[in-house]
Amino acid sequence: MDEMAYSTILLYLSDEVLRLGDEVTTTGELWKKLESLYLTKSLPNKIYIKEKFFGYKMDQSKSLEENLGEFQKIVVDLNNIGEKMSDENQAVILLNSLPETYREVKAAIKYGRDSLTMSIVLDALKTRNLEIKKERKDGELLMARGRSEKKSWKGKERNFRSKSKEKSRKCFLCHKEGHFKKNCPLNKSREASTSEANVTDGYNSAEITDGYDSAKTGYESAEVLMVSHRDIQDAWIMDLGCTFHMTHHQDFLTNFQKGDGGKVLLGDNGTCDVKGTGSVQIATHDGMVRILTNVRYVPKLKRNLISLGELDRSGCTIKSENGVMKVTKGSSVKLRGTLRHGLYVLEGTTVSGSAAIASGLLGGVKNVELPFCEHCIMEKSTRVKFGKGKHTTKGILDYVHSDLWGPTKEVSMGGSRYFISIIDDFSRKVWIYPLKQKDEAFGKFLEWKKQVENQTGRKVKYLRTDNGLEFVNNKFNHFCKSDGITRHFTVTYTPQQNGLAERFNITIMERTRCLLTNASLPLKFWGKAVQTACYLINRSPSTALNLKTPQEVWTGKAPSLEHLRVFGCATYAHVKDGKLNKRALKCIVGFVDGIFWVCLS
Repeated sequence: MDEMAYSTILLYLSDEVLRLGDEVTTTGELWKKLESLYLTKSLPNKIYIKEKFFGYKMDQSKSLEENLGEFQKIVVDLNNIGEKMSDENQAVILLNSLPETYREVKAAIKYGRDSLTMSIVLDALKTRNLEIKKERKDGELLMARGRSEKKSWKGKERNFRSKSKEKSRKCFLCHKEGHFKKNCPLNKSREASTSEANVTDGYNSAEITDGYDSAKTGYESAEVLMVSHRDIQDAWIMDLGCTFHMTHHQDFLTNFQKGDGGKVLLGDNGTCDVKGTGSVQIATHDGMVRILTNVRYVPKLKRNLISLGELDRSGCTIKSENGVMKVTKGSSVKLRGTLRHGLYVLEGTTVSGSAAIASGLLGGVKNVELPFCEHCIMEKSTRVKFGKGKHTTKGILDYVHSDLWGPTKEVSMGGSRYFISIIDDFSRKVWIYPLKQKDEAFGKFLEWKKQVENQTGRKVKYLRTDNGLEFVNNKFNHFCKSDGITRHFTVTYTPQQNGLAERFNITIMERTRCLLTNASLPLKFWGKAVQTACYLINRSPSTALNLKTPQEVWTGKAPSLEHLRVFGCATYAHVKDGKLNKRALKCIVGFVDGIFWVCLS
């Protein structure tokens, strides 16, 4: 049995591998040798196999079965080294490796399911592969059915054809009997002539219908090619040969100007009259409505044509690959077309009527008026942009703003979770009072009011707040009414109307976070950091005060900054606690309004 296994393994090894293992004599030794060569679990080997797995791309020159076999081999190699990939990861990598021919399958799998497995991907790929094979087979049969004139006149059959049948032959180019299209004089003269506008007629040229020339492929009748492609009758063909944009639908044109625009020379050497010019609005692939200007109205034309030469002259860039043509201007894709039956057909539809805003390809942005639509107003209404508030306060305490901040999850060292900010509109000076509960706001406001009115000899006249219950309650309302303070409230859910206080809260918290980060202090110090930030804001220049500081406007003299220290820096406070105890305590520096500096242990 061992010899049979040994011989069987040797039969499947290449010459190079046999040379590496010619010294082994038993099946066990041979298997260990192969494991050391190909199943090693070293880091470089793992990286190599993983790179093959994640970077796998299908080779279009190979069949689907061959590509799937290679992919499964990589998965097996990963399993052998202990790196097992989930079924979903395998499916995602396989989808990413698909070529362009499987684009529809890829999109259907990605957006049409809630889960993804290898079995789903493999079933879809095999089904699509059978469809591709059938399409290629049908194409070969179609080519085989088209019999050329040369083949039909070979052998004995030629002797049995009568002259009456020979005369019944009809040309599909000039519609005369006695010859086929490839021998038609008009066809030969067309090849030798130079056209002013190379516009192909859908009825007289097989190229416009299917991308094949019956004279080259040997078809006796172009009717076979024209039957199934009437769906592009009203579509726009992106043509490199025509000189101008052209259409045969007058109802497509806006700003239509009737007039004699000359003649258009067709591919069959015939001519069509240009009856006028106008603009066409097209809803493109990205939902935008764009305008083609100077579009010629040619009633006898069979297709709508977009001149790529005209777009190139207007500064657009044209690029086509993998069956997709893109017309770009700057960094935006203006038009996009897909290859259908040998022609690039525009992805978009013609818009009849007006559009709100249309980006003109040749003339910049154009405004088109729309009638009033009440439904749009009701369903799309948004807030009007708020303008800047204008207060004509002439002195301190004439107008005061206030707001409450919080709660925060982190309780401060003093047990606070909120703070109330009060800002004087004239001087922009701000006061901060930490709060444990919201209902403490009224008491802090009374404390502040007594202090500032005693210092300045002036009275608070106007107070602006939001509609929070800490400001709108019986105590607060009764006090303001009895003290002659006029209340200004913001509209519900409109903090923009109290923008000064809201902006100050944002500024204070930004500086608070910076102070805590710079000092590497825990979050429980946020209350001290908030008071320090407020102290520094009152002594910093403000653009609203022509670069004066709030403290200078409030007191009438510039504040001294000599006592300032970096928040959180180390300092040593003198203590006297017994004759043998230490005489200094290490602290950190902070600031509170009214005190130069304080030590926080």
